Amino acid sequence: MLHTIFGLIVEVLFLAAFVASALCVISSPNHSAFISCILHALFGGIGFGLSLLGLAYISEKDEMRRLENRNAPHTSANR
Repeated sequence: MLHTIFGLIVEVLFLAAFVASALCVISSPNHSAFISCILHALFGGIGFGLSLLGLAYISEKDEMRRLENRNAPHTSANR
Protein backbone atom coordinates (compact mmCIF):
# COMPACT_ATOMS: atom_id res chain seq x y z
CA MET A 1 0.00 0.00 0.00
CA LEU A 2 2.82 2.40 0.86
CA HIS A 3 4.49 1.69 -2.48
CA THR A 4 1.28 2.56 -4.30
CA ILE A 5 0.89 5.85 -2.42
CA PHE A 6 4.53 6.75 -3.09
CA GLY A 7 4.07 5.82 -6.76
CA LEU A 8 1.03 8.09 -7.05
CA ILE A 9 2.95 11.00 -5.51
CA VAL A 10 5.86 10.49 -7.93
CA GLU A 11 3.44 10.20 -10.83
CA VAL A 12 1.73 13.48 -9.94
CA LEU A 13 5.11 15.22 -9.64
CA PHE A 14 6.24 13.98 -13.06
CA LEU A 15 2.91 15.00 -14.58
CA ALA A 16 3.23 18.48 -13.06
CA ALA A 17 6.77 18.79 -14.46
CA PHE A 18 5.56 17.66 -17.87
CA VAL A 19 2.67 20.15 -17.91
CA ALA A 20 4.89 23.01 -16.72
CA SER A 21 7.46 22.20 -19.41
CA ALA A 22 4.78 21.97 -22.08
CA LEU A 23 3.47 25.40 -21.06
CA CYS A 24 7.05 26.68 -21.22
CA VAL A 25 7.37 25.34 -24.78
CA ILE A 26 4.14 27.03 -25.83
CA SER A 27 5.03 30.43 -24.35
CA SER A 28 8.77 30.58 -25.17
CA PRO A 29 9.81 33.01 -27.93
CA ASN A 30 13.54 32.39 -27.35
CA HIS A 31 15.03 29.44 -29.31
CA SER A 32 17.56 28.37 -26.65
CA ALA A 33 14.87 28.40 -23.97
CA PHE A 34 12.57 26.58 -26.40
CA ILE A 35 15.07 23.72 -26.81
CA SER A 36 15.57 23.56 -23.05
CA CYS A 37 11.81 23.44 -22.50
CA ILE A 38 11.44 20.66 -25.08
CA LEU A 39 14.13 18.62 -23.32
CA HIS A 40 12.43 19.15 -19.96
CA ALA A 41 9.08 18.14 -21.43
CA LEU A 42 10.67 15.07 -23.03
CA PHE A 43 12.29 13.92 -19.80
CA GLY A 44 9.14 14.76 -17.83
CA GLY A 45 7.10 12.64 -20.24
CA ILE A 46 9.58 9.77 -20.02
CA GLY A 47 9.56 9.98 -16.22
CA PHE A 48 5.76 10.07 -16.18
CA GLY A 49 5.60 7.00 -18.42
CA LEU A 50 8.14 5.11 -16.33
CA SER A 51 6.31 5.98 -13.12
CA LEU A 52 3.06 4.69 -14.67
CA LEU A 53 4.79 1.44 -15.62
CA GLY A 54 6.27 1.12 -12.13
CA LEU A 55 2.91 1.79 -10.51
CA ALA A 56 1.23 -0.80 -12.74
CA TYR A 57 3.95 -3.33 -11.87
CA ILE A 58 3.59 -2.69 -8.14
CA SER A 59 -0.21 -2.92 -8.35
CA GLU A 60 0.00 -6.20 -10.29
CA LYS A 61 2.51 -7.60 -7.81
CA ASP A 62 0.27 -6.65 -4.87
CA GLU A 63 -2.73 -8.25 -6.60
CA MET A 64 -0.81 -11.49 -7.25
CA ARG A 65 0.35 -11.60 -3.63
CA ARG A 66 -3.23 -11.05 -2.43
CA LEU A 67 -4.52 -13.87 -4.65
CA GLU A 68 -1.75 -16.22 -3.51
CA ASN A 69 -2.55 -15.50 0.13
CA ARG A 70 -6.26 -16.09 -0.47
CA ASN A 71 -5.67 -19.40 -2.27
CA ALA A 72 -2.94 -20.67 0.06
CA PRO A 73 -4.03 -23.36 2.52
CA HIS A 74 -4.01 -22.12 6.08
CA THR A 75 -1.87 -24.03 8.56
CA SER A 76 -4.55 -23.94 11.24
CA ALA A 77 -6.99 -25.81 8.95
CA ASN A 78 -4.47 -28.62 8.42
CA ARG A 79 -4.29 -29.49 12.12
